[in-house]
Amino acid sequence: MSKTIQIEARALVDLDSDGIKCGQIVTAEEKVIKSLADAGVVDATPEAVAYAKSTGEKPQPISKPEAAIEQGQAIDEGRDAA
Repeated sequence: MSKTIQIEARALVDLDSDGIKCGQIVTAEEKVIKSLADAGVVDATPEAVAYAKSTGEKPQPISKPEAAIEQGQAIDEGRDAA
């Protein structure tokens, strides 16, 4: 059984499903981070993660990835409608 790779990213919005606040570092499987990045709710660039770490943020796991993705998609759809 292979271990899933966890990726870090900086949250650009609050992710209510996990109590994550904007600016915190989140960790999740690569596909979850990619989906959230595509929706514009996290920044997975090394510079963004490094900045968040420089402010003292510690990684917080996304324990409810489906809910986080749904929230990210809703935010993205709201941007498209505006």
